[in-house]
Amino acid sequence: MKIAVTRMGALFHYSIPRTVQALGMLGRFYTDAWAGKPWGRALGAVPAGMRPDRLRRLLGRQTSEIPSELVTDFPVLAIRYGMKRRGSRSVGEMIRAHLWAGEAFCRGIIRDGMRGCDAVYTSNSQGLELLRHAKGRGMRTMMEQTIAPYEYECGLLGREQEKNPGWEEPRAEAGEAGRAFMEREREEWALSDVIFCGSEFVRDGIGAVGGPVEKCRVVPYGFGFSGVGGVVKEVNRDRPLRVLFMGTVCLRKGMAEFVRVAEALRGRMTFRVVGPETLLPEAGERLRRSAEVPGPVPRAEVGALYEWADVFLFPSHCEGSATVCYEALAHGVPVICTPNTGSVVRDGVEGFIVEAGDVEAMVSRLERLDAGREELAVLSAGALARRGYFGVEAYEGRLREVLGRMDGGSSAWTGEMERGKERE
Repeated sequence: MKIAVTRMGALFHYSIPRTVQALGMLGRFYTDAWAGKPWGRALGAVPAGMRPDRLRRLLGRQTSEIPSELVTDFPVLAIRYGMKRRGSRSVGEMIRAHLWAGEAFCRGIIRDGMRGCDAVYTSNSQGLELLRHAKGRGMRTMMEQTIAPYEYECGLLGREQEKNPGWEEPRAEAGEAGRAFMEREREEWALSDVIFCGSEFVRDGIGAVGGPVEKCRVVPYGFGFSGVGGVVKEVNRDRPLRVLFMGTVCLRKGMAEFVRVAEALRGRMTFRVVGPETLLPEAGERLRRSAEVPGPVPRAEVGALYEWADVFLFPSHCEGSATVCYEALAHGVPVICTPNTGSVVRDGVEGFIVEAGDVEAMVSRLERLDAGREELAVLSAGALARRGYFGVEAYEGRLREVLGRMDGGSSAWTGEMERGKERE
């Protein structure tokens, strides 16, 4: 089986195409921007000290484990998509930009021809036209559902917005674009033989909206912590507990609950919120009264933030399997999160799991750690001990196991499909 892997962006630094390549099954990798191409080599001539953060990120869009001759990229699409995103003034405009990019990406791949591949591996909202094309030619079809379905997400966030009016632009503003996004995901599921999910939360979300759970395979992700030398957090009673949030500052990621926690513990603990913000002005001002809000920071400064933090609080309502939770654990920072984050955290081992929206439980767990700093150190040690499970190599091993069972002809493929039905 030769697979055409397609992905805009660099999810977990190309773990999927790297794993497929290691299996000898990569026929072609399609992406929006690959710095191993001539344009990337030209930009690489800019002296390192003169590169803005955006250029540094762009030049990181490659890996030596995938030969550049197996990669087809669409840098003009990447530029146009970036411009459309930056120019979006509403949720609906952002979704329309995403839909445009997904369709344009598929059209480009189809024009390229996939060069002898007999299977495709794509991701949600980026693969509809490609999956149609592949199905029409008898190819095997796989997709990654990187987050819970948009329809499920809208239901969760609709309830959150009702509870927190004036915090954020209502999702209803997405209108026709939002409905088109939901329909696109549903059609992609129908056309896929296998749907990979990073967590049970994603799989259950597909089931909650009537999707084909029998096609789902839960394969938890991994974090590339090469060079991350996390250490067990010291028991320091001479200063307030330090609580960190990192990610988009929005309702979906539980910012209303985070603010209420910070308000309840104001003066007793120090809260810091890092990331781009979508809150309306009044809600943003309320956040700043209880927390430090430096905004987005360059990747080079992220390690220092985890060194600063005692606890990572991530009360999100909807994720796939949140990268920041893996990242915090890799740095030895205990995590308090919700089941909706799709996290690999185990309650009481590397941190705590609390129900989404349960402010009282979040406050209680933080007070417990503040009073018992020894437990904080135990959880920190647990986080570091868990690195073997959530590392990139472990993720690639899990993915390799499933893909390996699918290789070997139609009987192996059919057998894997039947195993999926039996699990349900």
